[in-house]
Amino acid sequence: MAEHSTLEAILGGTQVPHQPLLIITDSAVFSGLAVFKESLRRALRMRGPVVLVTALHKPSLLQQQPSPEFDSANLTTVDLTGEVPGLTLDESGPSFSKRILEASKPESQIFIDAIGVLAEDYSPLEAIRLISSILTQAKSPGRLTLLLPYASTILQTLIHPSFSPTLSLLTILNPRVVEFLSKSYLQPVSSSPPFWMILERAKERRTPEQLAYNGEEGVEVGDWTRSKSGAVVQVLVRKATGGIKGISRTLASISAQNHTSNSSSREELVAGPVDSVVDIKPFAAPTSASSLGRSARVDRPAQTPTEMNLPFNLSLTDEQRRRRGQVPLPYAHEGEGADLMEYGDDEDEDDEEI
Repeated sequence: MAEHSTLEAILGGTQVPHQPLLIITDSAVFSGLAVFKESLRRALRMRGPVVLVTALHKPSLLQQQPSPEFDSANLTTVDLTGEVPGLTLDESGPSFSKRILEASKPESQIFIDAIGVLAEDYSPLEAIRLISSILTQAKSPGRLTLLLPYASTILQTLIHPSFSPTLSLLTILNPRVVEFLSKSYLQPVSSSPPFWMILERAKERRTPEQLAYNGEEGVEVGDWTRSKSGAVVQVLVRKATGGIKGISRTLASISAQNHTSNSSSREELVAGPVDSVVDIKPFAAPTSASSLGRSARVDRPAQTPTEMNLPFNLSLTDEQRRRRGQVPLPYAHEGEGADLMEYGDDEDEDDEEI
């Protein structure tokens, strides 16, 4: 099964076994809102009960392209964008968590666009308790979908196995950032543990933000759905079985495509293989043959580490170490060692008593 098919199943809510918690993480310079909206659009197309909770974006913004199968009777909206604790909130009314729970059903697909904002405006504890209550009562096909930055203070609590044994976690990354990390660490773009750890460390160090703010490596801030580059998606799925076998990690891509049906056109996000948006080996990439007028590629001479501005690699293979050990050393002394110091009896005279 192709790796990007896992991403398609997550977006469509068709995972087997069913996963009740989906978290989409992003950064200030590369938003995951488009993926959140795509998951919402597919949920509305399933014609089941959907609850949309908005704390940062107006509901009309998240529903700007409903599908033809959309039925407004299946959608319940809880708009919290105009409420500020201490200013506009009626203290005598129900809390935000109670309003959300009252609008939800066990089979509902619940979407919260900014759970981090609710945690900051009200209370992190109340936000976490709300999520726990929703997951406790959720039944298939019910699912909770959250959008929050990977720098959020409550993220580590939400993804911990003790909070929820099952988890689907999507992290939206700029393709140029992924290629930069691949070149810097001489690791091909893949879901292997070494490169996955490189991505995690880069997020902790805010590398994507630094590259975007400094305008380096072609990293730009903007709506990536309007460009042809698309986005790279880290996909982590944790099943209830636990252990290493219960966790899968994959890299996929997602990009915008126009879909036409019944004389109407709308934009949809489609998952694909990661090599459709990035070069999986950018440190040894061939160049495009533009003179041929087609997508042919020709080989180019291999670049040296100096030309690529890469650190020199001194590590040797086992075969290289074996050959190095066979090289004779110059001026090697093969005879017996000579005793260059002679000890006479007169050396002990100072030790005699006077």
